[in-house]
Amino acid sequence: MKNPKFIISLIFIFSFTAFQISCGGGASEGGRSTPAGPVTAVDVGKVEPLDPAKVVTDSQTGQQVIKDQILISFKDTTSENAAKTKIASINGEIVGYIKGMNDFQVRITGNPTLDQLKALVDQLNNDPEVEAATLNTIMQIKRIPDSGNDPKWNDAWNEEKPSGSNWRLEAIYAPSAWDYNDLMGNVKIGVVDGGFNINHEDLNLSSNNANGAKGRYYAVESDAPDCGFWDGLLGKPCYKDHNNHGTHVAGIIGTLSNNAKGITGILWKKDLYLYRVDFQDYDIKYGIVWNLENGAKVINLSLGAYPKKALGREPSDTNQADVKNYIETPRRYWSAFMKKLVGNYDFLIVQAAGNEGIDAKWSGLFNSIDDTNLRKRIITAGAIEMNWWSWLTGPSY
Repeated sequence: MKNPKFIISLIFIFSFTAFQISCGGGASEGGRSTPAGPVTAVDVGKVEPLDPAKVVTDSQTGQQVIKDQILISFKDTTSENAAKTKIASINGEIVGYIKGMNDFQVRITGNPTLDQLKALVDQLNNDPEVEAATLNTIMQIKRIPDSGNDPKWNDAWNEEKPSGSNWRLEAIYAPSAWDYNDLMGNVKIGVVDGGFNINHEDLNLSSNNANGAKGRYYAVESDAPDCGFWDGLLGKPCYKDHNNHGTHVAGIIGTLSNNAKGITGILWKKDLYLYRVDFQDYDIKYGIVWNLENGAKVINLSLGAYPKKALGREPSDTNQADVKNYIETPRRYWSAFMKKLVGNYDFLIVQAAGNEGIDAKWSGLFNSIDDTNLRKRIITAGAIEMNWWSWLTGPSY
């Protein structure tokens, strides 16, 4: 194989993992996961689990937020005692924290209104001791229907004209990269997502596959309540994904190859660290640090803010409220977090661009960051699709 193809393959292997495409990436059953192997005893702090009863929708932004919480990142120069004193002065109670990062999940007592919380956030963002403050918003995933058994990828392979069940891997030249598997080292990959079924037959968590793929997987459970059957059908918020999105993503990344089951994952030599998140901002942040403390070098986030769905329209660069709520606020908060991570860990963040057909900058979290140095640690992954023209001419990017 030619080296240019190999280079393209590696680039897409790391970015493809965040695609939110319904390709049946290893998903079969939902349900609560049971760790198939030791969960490492890494203590990075704590998170207050999500209480769906406390989730409200901001009528101005369409965002779902926790009605009595804010998140505060203090500057490194601010002492822990000064941070606690500041939190107490705003009638705050620390309910979550990340060790060594001066980062807190704070419950505000006294039944504050949403407008009062917003005013408090603005006040804190003007405080010289505070790096960034924000509401505790809820991220979303593109839900995937449970399709039962995955189709086997048994079509002929053709990278020049991708087609059939495995066209997605052909389009990113994955087979060309697989020719170099013997030269590749093992990669630790963290997945922050929901609905992991770590007993899936095509993930084979407890043993090594004949081709050398390692099957060590770790999972952390959230204590947030499970969703009811009718919640999704009735459009109610559902924070524990039982439609297998986490399994779907983990399957794209690392299902076993050459085992005559399901599909083949993109990476054959890997350890997956799976953090089942309840989709509140602070739990996402905690899950990222948990993965990094376990040694993960790549963190996958197939989730985002979905402003078009929340607003009922496409966000606009000329709408100051849209820019503030969906770009400027998350940019400040997640940039501050990213800077602290860069100083302590060697890693790469891969986040999905979203499924709304809009500029990824609106999808929140790390996609809002525009700092050149920080962007070197972030891949925003878009989607690819097959149509008649690409089948005739080959894939284009």
